[in-house]
Amino acid sequence: MSTPDAKHQAYLDKKNINPLFISIVEGLLTTEPDNHIQYIVDYLHKNFPDQLTGAKDQLVVVKDQDDDSDSDDEDDDDMGELQAMPPPKVNAGRARRSSVSAESMDAKKTANFEKVVFEKDGALQARIKEILKRNILFGNLDEKQVQVIVDALEPIEQPPGAEIIKQGDMGDFFYLMDSGVCEIFKDGNLVQTATEAMSFGELALMYNSPRAATVTAKESSKMFKLDRMTFKFILMDTTIRKRELYKGFLEKVSILSHLSDAERLQVSDALVPKSFVDGEAIITEGEAGDLLYILEEGSVSCSKGGANVGDLESGQYFGEVALLTDRPRQATVKAKGDVKVLSLERKTFKRVMGPLEDIMQRNMSKYDGDDKTAIAV
Repeated sequence: MSTPDAKHQAYLDKKNINPLFISIVEGLLTTEPDNHIQYIVDYLHKNFPDQLTGAKDQLVVVKDQDDDSDSDDEDDDDMGELQAMPPPKVNAGRARRSSVSAESMDAKKTANFEKVVFEKDGALQARIKEILKRNILFGNLDEKQVQVIVDALEPIEQPPGAEIIKQGDMGDFFYLMDSGVCEIFKDGNLVQTATEAMSFGELALMYNSPRAATVTAKESSKMFKLDRMTFKFILMDTTIRKRELYKGFLEKVSILSHLSDAERLQVSDALVPKSFVDGEAIITEGEAGDLLYILEEGSVSCSKGGANVGDLESGQYFGEVALLTDRPRQATVKAKGDVKVLSLERKTFKRVMGPLEDIMQRNMSKYDGDDKTAIAV
């Protein structure tokens, strides 16, 4: 609901929280499970089994023990608790059904959706992009995704005292702060202050639930708003487009050619796009490495000890040596012209690549030969 300060942002980056949050939300919006809490539990079990210490296969969604109601009203939409329970005591017979669910936005509806565009000059577009980079919800979007959001945001102004969101109402818009100050009240109590680059209103739109708080302008404030359907369309459209784009590309990557569509989709969801300009170093010889790279567009040159050892083209990968062996980077890789790569961080690499590690290990034996597609990096 807000942009973290530098200390908290450093923690989010260190723990890789933003990609995790985005991945979970994308999964929820794509699959629209009836039990969203169980989906999250299953997601964590599947992707982070070693980090669920003391709770492996025993984490279940349980109902508040003090609440015997089986009501499906909006007031009954608490999400319960996640508790580690011994298997013999698990009793899901009276677990309350949540009435919070994602609004239906399937791929067909997404394909037929007419995008809303509010014309903006270059200066305003640049300003919005600057704000989006600082916002936790949008920090990991690629350039095309950012542009979709920039086009759809509507600039508005709110005078002092204006009620922007009212607790209990159904949500129609998502808001992104440009300037000014807004106060956020829950049950009449001030819980947060929203300032530049902060956002609010997304949860009601994501989960089709009532507003959880009231937001009022403390002073004259400028902000951007995004309507419900466009907000959800952007999430779905960019997710589907990203998956389709990467699916087709990953099918051409030789190291991934034997994977099933589902496995490639898992890899696709974990990829983070990055761009580099001509001559820019992507990795540097001797440094520690924690990212694998797949070259999406353009070409790169690889040098060792200052001498060129080869070039790589679209569809080839590099950086795996540091991930497979914990050795420092074995070469420097620089962009030749503008380059786009897809990166995979170490923990995700270990999780999603699985048997591919064996293939990459075998490929490492080629590094001393004449195979120009196998360059130790």
